Amino acid sequence: MSIGSIMATSLSALRANQSALSTVSTNVANVNTEGYTRLDTHFNSLGAVSGSFGVEVKVQRAADKFLAASEMRTAATVGATSVLAGFMDRAQGLLGNPSDGGSVFASLDAVLDSMGSLALDPSSSLRQGSAISDIQNMLNQVNQTADELSALREEANAQLRSVIGEANTLMETIAELNTSIQQSKIAGVDATQAENEQSILIDRLSEIVDVRAQERPLGGVDLRTTNGYLLVSMEAASFSMGDVSGLQGYPSVEVSHSNESSKLPLDKYIQSGEIMGLIQARDVDIPELSVAFGEYASGLVDSLNAEHNNASAVPAPNVLTGSNTGLIDSDIHSFEGVAHMAITNSDGEIVRNLTIDFDAGNISGIDEFGAAVGPIAIGATVGGLATSLNTALGGDGTASFTNGVLEISANDASEGVAIRQDEDTPSDWAGRGFSHMFGLNNLIEKPTPTNYATGLGGAGEASPHGFTTGQTMTFDIRSNTGAILNTVTVSPTTGGTIADLVTQMNTSLNGYGSVSIDDDYGTITFQGAANTKSDSLDIVVDTTSRTGSGISATQFFGLSVAGSADRAKDIEIRDAILKDYSKLATAKPDLDGAVEGDSVLEVGDGRGATALSLSGAVIRQFGAAGGIAAQKTSINDYAARLAGAAGARATASEQALNSAETVRTEVAMRRESVEGVSIDEELVKMTQYQQAYNSASRMMQAASDMFDTLLRLV
Repeated sequence: MSIGSIMATSLSALRANQSALSTVSTNVANVNTEGYTRLDTHFNSLGAVSGSFGVEVKVQRAADKFLAASEMRTAATVGATSVLAGFMDRAQGLLGNPSDGGSVFASLDAVLDSMGSLALDPSSSLRQGSAISDIQNMLNQVNQTADELSALREEANAQLRSVIGEANTLMETIAELNTSIQQSKIAGVDATQAENEQSILIDRLSEIVDVRAQERPLGGVDLRTTNGYLLVSMEAASFSMGDVSGLQGYPSVEVSHSNESSKLPLDKYIQSGEIMGLIQARDVDIPELSVAFGEYASGLVDSLNAEHNNASAVPAPNVLTGSNTGLIDSDIHSFEGVAHMAITNSDGEIVRNLTIDFDAGNISGIDEFGAAVGPIAIGATVGGLATSLNTALGGDGTASFTNGVLEISANDASEGVAIRQDEDTPSDWAGRGFSHMFGLNNLIEKPTPTNYATGLGGAGEASPHGFTTGQTMTFDIRSNTGAILNTVTVSPTTGGTIADLVTQMNTSLNGYGSVSIDDDYGTITFQGAANTKSDSLDIVVDTTSRTGSGISATQFFGLSVAGSADRAKDIEIRDAILKDYSKLATAKPDLDGAVEGDSVLEVGDGRGATALSLSGAVIRQFGAAGGIAAQKTSINDYAARLAGAAGARATASEQALNSAETVRTEVAMRRESVEGVSIDEELVKMTQYQQAYNSASRMMQAASDMFDTLLRLV
């Protein structure tokens, strides 16, 4: 070997060890940098080729692509479960536990206790005021809880927008680094710093959306979703929110590239990550709890109103004005059983007493002179029923049905109207008695129906649907993950029946499932087709209005998630009762068999208040809502089941998060052991490279001395 070769080799060694020392210094400096991947120096012998001697230095990241891929998958799972667990924990906190005295469910207990106290002295204004105060507090809590659940969903939507923006920035930066890395490698320049930066960004992106990385031949990575959609190459895809439309108000998340004219729903291509967790919270879990809470509110209102409609204030009110039921004159009613209705004077004595026998199909009774009334045939339609009632009341009262509202009044201002169910065969239509069905003596009211048992099943399906040509209902068909599988529009035709509407809806669903109407209750339910993964139906745009009542299909049938949840909002004590506490129906009129002049209402009668105090245990029909099956149970038991369902969701989400975090921690530790920086190892390497550097220096010095000696010899 010549002196020149020795010097070239020594110089190569100096440069190589200097580079290695620099790499060690970089590693030590980043020992606590999160996401930093250790750099390793590799020496390759050049050999004596065309006069070249020494070593080639390559600095590479100590990256393990298999462990990195595993951590990316677990990071996405943690991202999704973390988001969901947080929202479910807060949702459970809003609903609370029925045994907790401060929960929204426990507020009913205070109302029932107040009614029990009122029954002891029903004429006490102090006890009346206390009962009204407890009812007001309960309704305020129900309204507030519903509002907070809506706000929680809105927060999930806002957070989703924020995370989408962050993901777009990450993908754009990763694509830019792809270009930088590729240019550096082509030019033979060290690209490890850019690769480390890119790795950190990919780790964060993998928490937001599940991705898998594939190395590019010239440097950098391609990122795809688990289901194969290309997110990042030399250019990045972009996430965006779709258009907001109609009642739902929450758009889908879409993905596209700059060279694509159409946008695709992102939830079809991802399985986990924060975005999926937020979509699950926003479109599935929070809405389901909100709808179930809406069903609870509906049951709560129905339970109290059922008993209040089966009682009377003392004296009886001059006018009973029902709520807007959404029914129209030509709807076919399916009442069964018997109800009693009377006109009473200010002393609670019978003026006219009528028996409404739906089984016999007539109204009969006695008038103020003791003369027989009827039998008068009961009309088959709601309008016909009102006409029959008006005829039976004669000169003592008036009955009318207008714009979905039934009103019954006594013609003499000093007299009142009292209604009570028959003890043996109480009237019933879709689970509600005569007065209750029309809301004639409600304690709690809301401008739109809270109960979706329309009663228009069975024979009622021949009733006109009441919508007109040009009105539309637009439905989203969703999977159990909230993904929109299809959107369909139904346009009712003027003059069609309820049965025609159901048929038209099924045709529009185009094989994704079918709707059916329950014969007993008249509720419409959706059943998804197994091969389409369809799970639910949701009206998102509704321009319909039942002619006469003004109630839309959403408000009448309850096929909207938002509408079903909103049943827990804007419920309040009937204005007439709020203004005059004595209008509370605390007594029960003894109408069966009473004749003119009989006293049927007594000031000290507290049986109506007693019935209200026991209403929490009365068995009622609850519809399927938010993952809770349709069932017959009491409002107290339903509250417990709803609280249990919320707790189960929160617990399951927390367990899923703990499991995912355990797996991620294990994978992260293994990856850290391979890719992380160990101070001890770096110090050993530093000592080794310093010694090698010194050895190369001495060799170069020796070569220099030899060269000087040769020069002197010449």
